[in-house]
Order: sequence, then C-alpha cells, then structure tokens
Amino acid sequence: MRRLYWRVCYLLALAVAVKRSKCLRLSQEQLTNITASGNSFVFYSDDAIVTTVSASALAQESSLYLQNNSLTSIPVSFFQAANNATYIDISNNPLTKLETQSFVNMKNLQTILCTNTDITVLPNGLVSSCPLLQTVSFNQSAIRTVGSQAFVNLTVL
Repeated sequence: MRRLYWRVCYLLALAVAVKRSKCLRLSQEQLTNITASGNSFVFYSDDAIVTTVSASALAQESSLYLQNNSLTSIPVSFFQAANNATYIDISNNPLTKLETQSFVNMKNLQTILCTNTDITVLPNGLVSSCPLLQTVSFNQSAIRTVGSQAFVNLTVL
C-alpha cells in the first residue's frame, strides 16, 4: 500500500510539472516579423497577423520554438520578456543579426539553438549571466566575427 501511495504522489508531481511546462510553438508558421506593441508581441506572416502574445504570457513560457520561419531579426525585448525560458530554438531562419543583450540574466536558460542562419557577427554582450546555459549552437550559420565578450558570466558553459 505504501508503494502505491508513493507512485501516486510521483505521478501527481509529474502531472504538475508537465502542466507548468509551457511552450510557445510557432515553428513553420511562415513568420516574417515580430514586433513589440505595448505589453505584447505581434507575430506576422508578411502583413497578416498570425498571433499576439502578451509579455506576461511570454514570461511563463519554458520553451520557445520559432525555427523554420522567415524571420530576419528578433527584437531583444522579446528575449528579455521570455526571461524564464529554458530552451530557445530560432534555427533555420534567415536571421541577419542578434542584438547585444539578447540573452542576458535568463536564470533558467539551458539551450540556445540558432543553426542555419545568415548571422555574421556575435556581438559583445550577446549572452551573459545565464547560470544554467549548457548548449549554444550556431552550426551552419554565416558567422565571421565573435566579439571577445560575446559570452560572459556563464558558469556551466
């Protein structure tokens, strides 16, 4: 009976953890632009609005899936609003740059995937003070320059 009790407790804890895990899934949506509008972010495909996400909702997301779109840039305020994210995938977009301080003070961030992009420069201050960051991938991107301070205060990486 005691074993059954602990199994039920484990399953309940697992269900709570899954419920808390939120994902913003906007991969393969033909997104072309993300803009900040007041306390929200608007996602466009050409001139049509695909969806709008409030900054407070974005702060609750644990994973951001934006891969396989047509984004050329992502505002730094988008990443700053997603300060609780653990996983960010912006791969397979024609991104040309990431702003300074895009990934700063993200205490839960573990993975950044930014493969197959047109980014040529990783600026100083791009990634800083992300104590759990373990994986950063810019494979198959057009990177030519990495700032000497592009990645700082990363205790695990």
